[in-house]
Amino acid sequence: MNEAKKLHVLAGVVSRFFRHENREDLIREILETAIEVTGADRGSLFLSPISEGKRHAHVLTTLVATGLDGKSITLPDNRGVAGHCYTTQTPLMVNDVSKDDRFCKDVDETFGYITKSLACVPLQTMAGKKLGALEILNKKQSQDKFDQSDVEVLQVLGLFAAVALEKNLELRSLKEQKRFLIEEKRQRYRLIEEEQFLTTQYADLREVYQQLPHFAASESTVLISGESGTGKELVAHYLHRHSPRADGPFVAINCAAIPESLFEAELFGVAKGAATGTEARKGKLDMADGGTLFLDEIGELPMAVQAKILRALQEKTITPVGSPDHPHEVNFRLVAATNRNLKEMIGENTFREDLFYRLSVLNITLPPLRDRLEDLPLICQNICRHLEQNRGWKSKQLTPQAINKLKHYSWPGNIRELQNRIEGAYILAHKSSLIGPEAFPVEENYLPEETTPVPRVGALANVIPFDRTLRDAREEFERQFVMEVLKSCDFNKTHTAHKLGITREALRKILKRLNVAS
Repeated sequence: MNEAKKLHVLAGVVSRFFRHENREDLIREILETAIEVTGADRGSLFLSPISEGKRHAHVLTTLVATGLDGKSITLPDNRGVAGHCYTTQTPLMVNDVSKDDRFCKDVDETFGYITKSLACVPLQTMAGKKLGALEILNKKQSQDKFDQSDVEVLQVLGLFAAVALEKNLELRSLKEQKRFLIEEKRQRYRLIEEEQFLTTQYADLREVYQQLPHFAASESTVLISGESGTGKELVAHYLHRHSPRADGPFVAINCAAIPESLFEAELFGVAKGAATGTEARKGKLDMADGGTLFLDEIGELPMAVQAKILRALQEKTITPVGSPDHPHEVNFRLVAATNRNLKEMIGENTFREDLFYRLSVLNITLPPLRDRLEDLPLICQNICRHLEQNRGWKSKQLTPQAINKLKHYSWPGNIRELQNRIEGAYILAHKSSLIGPEAFPVEENYLPEETTPVPRVGALANVIPFDRTLRDAREEFERQFVMEVLKSCDFNKTHTAHKLGITREALRKILKRLNVAS
């Protein structure tokens, strides 16, 4: 290619260098241009770690190189022709590499290529920062050799390439900063939302919320009790974000959603080779290292796994499945939650007493929504604000009539159910800025304004005879109650679980415990 054509190709290509956001695409464009203007067979762009915004490790690596089938070359930055070019910042042209001691023959041997001649120029920014070296190999016609004009064209190309690489790095840095700022903004919104949701006019709950900052600052385990949907996970997030472990991971796991056979692997991980073809996999306890592990519905843990959790808490070590002789240390804080009475479970021999006392160093009990209906207007307002901020929905307001109607609903699903119903009401309201009572259909457990009469003792005796122990009576009542709800839902377990305010997996375990055919 003559000089005029080389310059013409350069002029038409280098402007495209600055259009690439992807670094690999930019490097590929640089290499293809270098090969075209010099008539070379292939090329490599050796980059130093500093070109990637990393600390200098005294190596050169080809992020993209032609003819290597996606593989890369990594060399010390003082080795080979490229290394010499980089360290001395001097262009090089070698038309017989067999006579040059600087050439690395082992690279050819590794990739099955025969290098006869090469040209190499350094990549340096306008500020003098060394980014790497651009190297081309072998003229396509074996009789040809690289000449000084090839080197000069490469130098011009290298100048534009260095500027483009530096600008690309700056662009990536700006995008990373933008992502960081966006995430930081989201975190601030989450914290604001936490403060909004963790407000109450209910005196007992106000005392609980006042203790949260002190609980968060400690390293002790916390047991959060309350019905499903009362905000146990929200409190767990608060404890993590306001703790010394806030920069670490928050790992949540719902014990009621895991089949019993998978509990141990899910929590403790799996060692490589534990079974044929099994790859190593981290468990949740490992993932929570340095942060907080939140075990929701901990009452659903099988007894065998309870013993291992207790040991992990006491010894701060875990052993993956299939690796009994290789325990390793973990450092996590445990926050647990349950919607069941763990003390009763201890009496039924379904929960370990020693684990209960290990969990309940600090205790938080969250009341159901029906016991704190004075908070309902504020909770509704916070839910609406959350939908507007996170969904971009237009502002809406519940009418006094809608609020009054909601106050006479028993809320078996608590705040979670309230959130879902208000979200549905937003959609049903269409363009209206007001949400009326018609947006909340009356259901079976809608309560009239007058107080529901309490059953007489005699009436209770007709259901459960008084000649039984408390445990037997409780179990019989639970069996009858669950069966009645099952019947009312036409034995649909998903609907039954929703009505009971539990998960389908939790319902399955209750039916199994009560010896009810499932």
